[in-house]
Formats: sequence, structure tokens, C-alpha cells
Amino acid sequence: MSSTPLSHPGTGVAGFLRGAAYPLRGIRWLVSHRDAWPYALLPALVNGAIVLILALAMISQFDAVFAWLQPDALEAAVEGLPWWKTFWRPVANGLLGFVAGVMLVGASILGGLLVGAILAGPFHEKLSEVVESIATGQPPPDEPINLRTLSKDAYRAMASAVQRLLLFSVFYIPLLFVSFLPVVGLVGVAGTLLYSAFFLALNFSDPALERRKMPTRDKLSWARGALAPWMGFGAGLLGLMLIPLLGLVLAPAFVTAGTLLWLDVDSAAEAS
Repeated sequence: MSSTPLSHPGTGVAGFLRGAAYPLRGIRWLVSHRDAWPYALLPALVNGAIVLILALAMISQFDAVFAWLQPDALEAAVEGLPWWKTFWRPVANGLLGFVAGVMLVGASILGGLLVGAILAGPFHEKLSEVVESIATGQPPPDEPINLRTLSKDAYRAMASAVQRLLLFSVFYIPLLFVSFLPVVGLVGVAGTLLYSAFFLALNFSDPALERRKMPTRDKLSWARGALAPWMGFGAGLLGLMLIPLLGLVLAPAFVTAGTLLWLDVDSAAEAS
């Protein structure tokens, strides 16, 4: 097995920028290590099926969401008015269509991450184990593989996914609500983006952390200790996730990136 040199991504702005490169590094690493492909294939197929279902759901619900955003009172108010008094309607409809699309894409990403974490979670943990073994040159732990072990791993992965959903909802929903308020809306938007980046970093680093049986409190403590590269990693993920549903297909590469980030930070901590 080949090994990959490990180095701490750093702190401050430099650490943030290096952290932002980890998603692309995870893609490159997975492409160049064919022995890890079999372990990435199954979660990729699972996430691909989720992408297809969510895309069909988004298309089918767009008109309903658009109609929900368009108040009936506004339609009644402009009924029968001459065109020069309603010239702004195409612009307003375009903005409402954009908002409807953003809402659907956001809901699809959130739903896809949750469902993907539950269904593909055990496979992501195995992929993380293989990535760590190749990157460090160490053999994977010799653990018996049987139905009991697999069921325990699946239950732990699902429990962790539900915990992340609850943690995400506690802060994300209020921040999203504030984003639509006047004046303070910019604060809500900034908070939503920052928290989304933090959550995405947690979601794709979780297989490496969960394999060590770390409770949620310890995961958050570890994230605070590597905050600059952690938030950079999350920002890089967020940028790619803005491309509708692409991030779900690339989930195995992002899990690879989260594992490499863990290894780089942890190895430097052990050496110091």
C-alpha cells in the first residue's frame, strides 16, 4: 500500500484556505487510488439514486411552491389593471421563481444529506477506514465482519445522522427565518452560510470521527481545535454543494477529504 505525506493544514487565513482545498483534494485522491474505488462505488450508487428521486421531486413541486409564495391578494389587486401599472410583474415572478428554486434545492440538499447519511453511512465509514489505511500505510483494524457487527455499525451511523439533523435544525431554522426579515436579514444570511459550512464539514468528517466512537460533544470540541481548516473545508464543500445535487454524487470524495483532514490535524497533534 502507498502512503500519503501528512501535514497540518495550519491556522488562521492560511489554514482556512488550505482547508477549502480539501474537497478537491479528496476528489483527486480518490481518482488516483483505484484500490479504494470498490468502497466508494456503493455509497455513490446510493447517493445517485437519492439524487434522481430528489430531482424528480423538485421538478414536480416547483409550481406548488411558486404558487405558495405568490399571495392571492396581490393577484387580485392587479387584476384588470393596464399593463403600464403592472410592468414589474415579470421581474417579481422571476424573483419568486428564483426563491422557489433556492428553497427546493436547499430542502433537497438537506434531505439528501440526511437520507444519504443514514443509508450510506456504514459504507462511508468503511471507505474512511480504507482511505486512512492507504494514506498512513497501516493495515486496517482486524475486526470480525458479521451480521451483528454490521447491524451495530449501521445503527450507530443512523443515530449519528439523526443527531446531526437535530443539531443542524436547532440553529439553521432560526437563522433561515431571520434571513427573510428586513434590516437584520443580512446577519441571518451570513449566519446561515457560516453554520451551513460548519455543518457540512461535520457531516463529511463524521465517518472518520464516528469510527473512533467519539460522542457529539467530543466531535465539536475537535472541530473547535481545528477551526480555521475546518471552516475552510466547510466553505469549499458549500461552494460545490451550491451546484444542485452534485455534492450528493461526490459524497464519497468528500468523505475521503474529511478523513484526510482528520489525519493531517491529528497526526500533527500527536507529533507535538
